[in-house]
Amino acid sequence: MRFLLHIVVFLFAITVGRAQVQDGVAQSEPAQAAAESVEAMPAGTPDKELSRFMDRYLWFLPQAAGHRASLGIAVFVAGAFLIMLSARMANLDGVTFGRGAVMSAIVLVTVLVEVAFVPEIVPVVAAVVLVDLAAWFLLVRGFLGGDLFNGVVMLVCCTMVFLVAVLGFEVAGTLLQRSELLA
Repeated sequence: MRFLLHIVVFLFAITVGRAQVQDGVAQSEPAQAAAESVEAMPAGTPDKELSRFMDRYLWFLPQAAGHRASLGIAVFVAGAFLIMLSARMANLDGVTFGRGAVMSAIVLVTVLVEVAFVPEIVPVVAAVVLVDLAAWFLLVRGFLGGDLFNGVVMLVCCTMVFLVAVLGFEVAGTLLQRSELLA
């Protein structure tokens, strides 16, 4: 557990440092830096994919570097608790926060890498989804000691919570957009 805390603190320090550097660049020349960054990114690069993802959910991201880091840590901890609770619903006993945190970290890193590097080509996305499903069941078997049934129950629970969260973000984003249009 101490090892995981060291990793979280290290990632927090890196995130805050990078965000402060980016904020310093953004405050010095915001229009020129934005124009240069848009022109410098060819289509299909990880920066382009991440920028499109961030543009869609930009309203949710806080502006201060410390707030962004704490949001990342909150998502990590929420993922760990979600995995713990879905494991309990799947009748897996002995699932601790540490195991849920390891599985949450693996899932979050996998999702971030996929958002950054997987192109929007249908066969590639289908192959990545199949690999993700296989990895999910291997993680359930390896970290939590479950079988296929436990993996399916956990996958359904986590998917439902994720879809409800996405629905909440979409509704909140639409409400914010409409409130700006009315004002």
